[in-house]
Amino acid sequence: QFLPALAEIVLPKGLYVLVIGALVAAVLATVDSTLLTISAFVTHNLMGKNFYGLKERRKVHVSRLIVVGAGIIAYGLALNADRIYELIVLVSSFGSTGVLVCMMVGLFIPRWANTSAAIWTMSMGLVSFVLAKNVFEYEAPFLLSLVLSL
Repeated sequence: QFLPALAEIVLPKGLYVLVIGALVAAVLATVDSTLLTISAFVTHNLMGKNFYGLKERRKVHVSRLIVVGAGIIAYGLALNADRIYELIVLVSSFGSTGVLVCMMVGLFIPRWANTSAAIWTMSMGLVSFVLAKNVFEYEAPFLLSLVLSL
């Protein structure tokens, strides 16, 4: 909120509109990249061989459905947030504990790394974060979900 307010005060109207347009474009590009990353992550890592056995047209259809589903979830999260900062913190933490644990185990203890362990770890990180943040209103939901993902 600081940058748009400053731009409105300091810049002429034409440049102000250009700056706001650039900010909106940056946000949309970030959201687009995040949705595509979610789709790639699900199709490559969770669906694996089942996805690669599909025909090309079906792969595109499945990927698009995942993007739409992730977009609906993102829209629901955005409706419940008061500020953009809260959304950034939420999205940065959302599900990343499970991914962090999977990455560390894969790097340092590869004999423990397998598909079912990764799915359970990521699911536990996601569910525990959502419950700790929204249901129990825990002050440090990221840390709690990190510990529970182990």
